[in-house]
Amino acid sequence: MITRWIAALLIAASGVAMADADSAARFKGTGKPDPVRITNVAVKPSGEAGAADVTFDLAWDWSWRAAWKVKPEQHGGKDTLKLENWDAAWVFVKFRKPGADGWKHAILSTDKAAHKAPTGAKLDLGSSDDPADGGAGGKRGIGAFVYRASNGHGANNWKGVSLRWLHGKNGLKDPKAVEIKVLAVEMVRVPQCAFWLGDGTSKDVVGTFSRGTGVKPFRITSEQAIGLGGEDAQNLGNRDSDGMFANTPDDFNRDQSRRLPASFPKGYAGFYCMKYEVTQQQYVDYLNLLSYRDQCRAMALNSRHNKGNMFGGRAKSKAGTPLDRKAQGNTIMIEVPGVTPPSTPLVVDRKTFVASASIEHPGTPARFKTSSPHVACNGNSQPQVAAYCAWAGLRPMTELEYEKTCRGPILPVANEYAWGTTEIDWDRYHHKGKAGVPWRVGAFTTPESDRGQAGASYWGILDLSGNVLETTVGVGLVVGRRFNGTHGEGGNAPWETKDTFGYRGGAFPGHHYEHSGGDLALRVADRFIACRANVIEAGVERWYPLGFRCVRTEP
Repeated sequence: MITRWIAALLIAASGVAMADADSAARFKGTGKPDPVRITNVAVKPSGEAGAADVTFDLAWDWSWRAAWKVKPEQHGGKDTLKLENWDAAWVFVKFRKPGADGWKHAILSTDKAAHKAPTGAKLDLGSSDDPADGGAGGKRGIGAFVYRASNGHGANNWKGVSLRWLHGKNGLKDPKAVEIKVLAVEMVRVPQCAFWLGDGTSKDVVGTFSRGTGVKPFRITSEQAIGLGGEDAQNLGNRDSDGMFANTPDDFNRDQSRRLPASFPKGYAGFYCMKYEVTQQQYVDYLNLLSYRDQCRAMALNSRHNKGNMFGGRAKSKAGTPLDRKAQGNTIMIEVPGVTPPSTPLVVDRKTFVASASIEHPGTPARFKTSSPHVACNGNSQPQVAAYCAWAGLRPMTELEYEKTCRGPILPVANEYAWGTTEIDWDRYHHKGKAGVPWRVGAFTTPESDRGQAGASYWGILDLSGNVLETTVGVGLVVGRRFNGTHGEGGNAPWETKDTFGYRGGAFPGHHYEHSGGDLALRVADRFIACRANVIEAGVERWYPLGFRCVRTEP
């Protein structure tokens, strides 16, 4: 959010390379970040028993693939780094049997050769983790990444992408007897490499990560276990939680050490991160494919909720009471009310006793809509975040991955924002008097915007500083440290949610803004509410500034 020549001066003064010769491919946009478009969906015979091919066309407007080198003096390690990244569409399939209450996730073949990408595109399969089988993985295909086959940037328009659907494993004999939907999420590859946690700041410290008990940044060089706190200079410190929200400090400091297991995703390994925060339209699409019961869980619905009701915001009343959040920027509402699942009484006379029960029948899901489809979805809860990630075959992002997603592998700049400098146009960020609501994702991109003007991270990911809070798995509580990076498989969330998540990246100004850390929280290293204990007990089931985005470990 600074001009190109100011950015150049800052880079020259700091000696830190903010971008590279290929950066324009990642930071330039269309000025209109439209969602992925999927058309011409069809189900065709595959020639394989119990399997069919789901074919479709796939297009989006802002895309790239780029390769570059980072010198040792730029990243602070040894040897020159050779990096490559691209954006991709994470594509998955849902289906519904006639009369069914809600949609199911389609199981894809794990044979990569069974899936087809058109000329100019590549396809990587994302498979299940299969924790019940010892974590071997690969038993079921969950979705696929589709991306550019060679370097370049511009629009994508691919015809005839094909995914092999194992409908027999979904319990279907005739795949054409069901409804099919193909969905896609724009994501960006963050490649495997070392990176820095913390930025070495000595000003307005807020639980900032550091090396041991000092102030210098800490370098992540593997996915091995890490010591937290204590006096050991090789451990990851946190400035003794100085400046963090008083109710939720970390449970480690220089006097109390903990252990971050090897299974916790630390960000060194490659992963894909959503290019934008989840939008209101994406959340509507999700809600409209749920069963009535799952809609009730996601939005606290009950029989009193009728057409036009809106939900969310900070919970101030009992669960189920409709809360108007239009003034808070979220316009998701009921377009057509749902119908509570009916039940039929059942009485069984066994002579010696009479048993009674009831048979429940499928309800009718509500249909939702929004008048702000491209605006970030706010007013979420921790269970909501987990449920969406699992439904899409993705997972939550850890707070270590958040810092890598922002700054990449290069040496950190004290008090930097996600676009790599300490400069910010406050008038522009505060949305010219429209404070108090989130804005359109990627709002600052234009056809000629550079990284600073677009507000892009090192990798080309947008809105990591500001707009809505990023939901991240925190390392400051034991329940968060139990997170092992497993992915959702289209159904229920496999992760704990209570006390698992914290928030990074700051939010829009407005009501409750001070509780998210204010303007300082936009900084990459700021950990004001990196932990969030006892959220449900505190009554904060849905929080006004809370948004999220999902990630997936690279196949």
